[in-house]
Amino acid sequence: MHLAEESQRQPADQNATLYFPYNIDQQCFNGTLTMMYRKGLQNGQQQYTYTSYGTDWVQDATKKRLYHRVGLTTTDWQYSYYVFDNLTFFQTKVRCTKMDQGYDEFIESMGLTYIRKQRDEQVSLNGHYKEVIVYEGEPPDDVNINGKHPSLIRGYSSEQRNVTYGWELYFPHSANFSLYKQEYWYPSMKSVKPNWDIFNDIPNSCLQS
Repeated sequence: MHLAEESQRQPADQNATLYFPYNIDQQCFNGTLTMMYRKGLQNGQQQYTYTSYGTDWVQDATKKRLYHRVGLTTTDWQYSYYVFDNLTFFQTKVRCTKMDQGYDEFIESMGLTYIRKQRDEQVSLNGHYKEVIVYEGEPPDDVNINGKHPSLIRGYSSEQRNVTYGWELYFPHSANFSLYKQEYWYPSMKSVKPNWDIFNDIPNSCLQS
């Protein structure tokens, strides 16, 4: 690992406010995950298709636990992550898999630890404009989403840095990968101690994996 890369992975404490606040207590039960796919050109203009799901994000930074669900109804549910300090349960419609990846590694794998403050901005959240801090950066090559490396990640936090409202991942053009952008929005994210019941409600199929 190069020294510059090591510095990027582990920001010094005095520079912590320059980085996206990825390790905080927060929760939201009505977020949205949207995937934007390149469809092809029409009259010289790139066309796109969209797929959206509801998503939950419940994060307990104190005890290093995280619950992340994509698809909030029984018909559109895709997967759920139950993340703990030293392990993760990944549940899909087919099976539940126990992974060695823990809390810190899970957040790092999403690329959220590498983006730095760029500017202040206003964004519309639930029909109201809010002041936010915008962060951007390109993660290291070992950050992959669905096997592909995002060329840019952009995140949004409150001015107080106590909640994260969303993040966007952009992917370069590829002949065999049509995903252009993957964006998570949690406009109702609250800075609260999370609902611990979620972490005690792990499916039996996961505990037996």
